Amino acid sequence: MLAVLRIVVRTIAILVVPAVSLPAFSQPRPKTLPDAVERRATITGGGSNSGKCTIDVNVDDQVEVEIADVKANLRTLTGQPATWIRFECTTPLPHNMGDFELRAISGRGKVTLVQDPRPNSGRAIVRIEDPRVGREDYTFELLWRGGTSFHGLAPPDPREYGHTDRERAERDIDGGIEMNFAGRGDGFFHRHNGNDRLTDLDLSIRGHDVRITLKTAAGASLYFTGQVVQKSGNRITAQVSGDLAAGTMYIESDRTKRVRSISMSEASNGLGRNLFDLRWHN
Repeated sequence: MLAVLRIVVRTIAILVVPAVSLPAFSQPRPKTLPDAVERRATITGGGSNSGKCTIDVNVDDQVEVEIADVKANLRTLTGQPATWIRFECTTPLPHNMGDFELRAISGRGKVTLVQDPRPNSGRAIVRIEDPRVGREDYTFELLWRGGTSFHGLAPPDPREYGHTDRERAERDIDGGIEMNFAGRGDGFFHRHNGNDRLTDLDLSIRGHDVRITLKTAAGASLYFTGQVVQKSGNRITAQVSGDLAAGTMYIESDRTKRVRSISMSEASNGLGRNLFDLRWHN
């Protein structure tokens, strides 16, 4: 019996393993928030001395929207990644302006202006704070008037307040323009990721609507659409946009409405947007 007890004790001693402290596994790191999501505005056209951008986004908690010219960055601060719904502007947000207003249209939380574009070279930052659980759609507008920032256009006459954008545009361009041109010429379209030689131009202006097609030497087509915002002598100024570029285009013609040249360029303002320079003449 004593021998049996000794065998049992010896077996238990073998099975008992000293406690060993295991290394603590680090907790998984929270997922990092995504980078800002950039979006280019759809330009709908409007008056030359005032403008409006309408922005729709879907938000979970807190986001910031940074707007400059025709581009905007949607940055999620907390919560699930925010998403774009709509970004439309009558003209690009100008670098300077006389009057500016942020107008919240829909959404259950706070929409506040955290950076006024007037002293910041036309860069606006809007913060949205959604107080409840779950996602919510938010709509807000940026409205402006005045200034000399529409790429060289003159400031508005104070007597223009109270007139609609359409009334001002019709007066500025003599009630609308009828113009058609198709011809061969020479030019270039330079941008950060490529250069194209331009050959043929097809231009149509009906009232305030502008449609332009430029052919490249390689046989591709560049399309632009937009609105006439000013006419002075033989120069027409239009706000246009296309797949690769958007901005102010200058159209020079002779007395017979034959297009002599077009030009459009964009300089960097810190948003990381593409630089480009477009020139054509015949």
